[in-house]
Amino acid sequence: MNNTAINSSKFKKILKPTITVAISLLLIILMAFTATATTTEERINTPSIEAFNLSFSETICVYYAVDFPVGVSSSGLLIWQGDAPEKYEHGYGGKELSVPSGQAIIDGKELKTYAYRDLALKELTDDLYAVPYAEIGGEYVYGEPTKYSVVQYAYNMRNNEKLKPLLDSMLEVGARAQIYFDYKLDRLANEEFVKVNVHGGLLPDGTDFGMFIAGKDSLPIPTPPSGENGEFDGWYEDAEFTKPLDKVSSNTRDAYAKWKGGITELVNTDFSEKIGPNSVSYYNGGVSFLIEGSTVLETFKDNSEKPYLKISNGRYSSLQVTKSNVGTSIADLYEHDVFSYSFVLGAQSGKRILASSEFGIQSDKNNSGNTSYAVVNLATISSDSTISTYDGYELGELTSDSPFTVNVAVNFAEGTFTYYSESGEILCTEKFSVPRGLGVTTAKEWQMLIQKFLFHAYFDTGNTILIYDIIIGVGNMFE
Repeated sequence: MNNTAINSSKFKKILKPTITVAISLLLIILMAFTATATTTEERINTPSIEAFNLSFSETICVYYAVDFPVGVSSSGLLIWQGDAPEKYEHGYGGKELSVPSGQAIIDGKELKTYAYRDLALKELTDDLYAVPYAEIGGEYVYGEPTKYSVVQYAYNMRNNEKLKPLLDSMLEVGARAQIYFDYKLDRLANEEFVKVNVHGGLLPDGTDFGMFIAGKDSLPIPTPPSGENGEFDGWYEDAEFTKPLDKVSSNTRDAYAKWKGGITELVNTDFSEKIGPNSVSYYNGGVSFLIEGSTVLETFKDNSEKPYLKISNGRYSSLQVTKSNVGTSIADLYEHDVFSYSFVLGAQSGKRILASSEFGIQSDKNNSGNTSYAVVNLATISSDSTISTYDGYELGELTSDSPFTVNVAVNFAEGTFTYYSESGEILCTEKFSVPRGLGVTTAKEWQMLIQKFLFHAYFDTGNTILIYDIIIGVGNMFE
């Protein structure tokens, strides 16, 4: 989804909406009748014009170009104007566009276009929320939703010297229409709008950006990231939270939400969604399960009704954190010194680990023109099911009796791992070594090369491991 972070487990990335905007204004003017001055005798003997009427109607078209998979039964767009829906699906209001208005060639692809024509001239600041859909196998499949508006289009085209005068004139007329119709006077189209991307939380409409008026608007209280356990503590201009952001300025491009307690959860898995044994890949809560060979994934619930994921028959399979719940890659968070990792594991009764497995942090970004791979293990599970720290301190044994939790805080500035018990007591603190051959000498430098968090799971046939939870957060969640 472009610039948005709206959550829905039903969204599939096989529908790729590409938005273009064409604005056509049909002005025929409106509403007041003015009578002519004719005598009674004239009206009886000759035809006469009794009044003048100026009609004012307007049409603004927003065109969407959509890439659909081949062979769908039906397809189209659902569009909501003004407010985001509860869910981006049929049955939640909005307008359905099922008949294409034409076709467009974009990046060599022939795409269907759809025209939304219900925007009035006074509504140039209204947001449009759209999601493409396709009917496949008798069921609707939905793409990723988008948010757009005419003022956003004007902002995107602000450096087009040829188009800018026309857009400015249109926005001026739109603002005058707002005043005439007494419509959203606190958000006039001719104000100076800027696009602000938000981090560490979502706007109330579920997106991670919005159009705000420079010098006038303050950002609203955001929706916290999944698993956030603190209270909102304000917007900031920088990720280090040193520059409070009161009002949006013409230079504002990014805003960072701070939460009291300093913890922002980036990943939090939830295995409540049922999956069957035929699944060969799975994405959940920021973690991609990359499965090879005969590996089987299934979700179950234990005696306490806690859901877990069972991995069976795995060999050389891995779990990767490829993106976060808040839409930010771990690779782009190197300005933070401290991260927390928590993973809750179990074992199937009667089975044991037949080959070592590791939870680790991998660097594989390009370094000096080469892609360098290196993993520092947070914890290791040995063949006798013993779980150990980086330096080999034994944390406990993985059994089928109850889930086992490993909590570790990573300080990249100091190059340390600190392990905590489930009750929050420090078990040990260990220095970790920077992988050799990467051209870096400190843990902080190595952090800049980190691309993903990995769980390397090596299993022999018949062996099974259970994963209850994987949580990754910025800050130390165990203090």
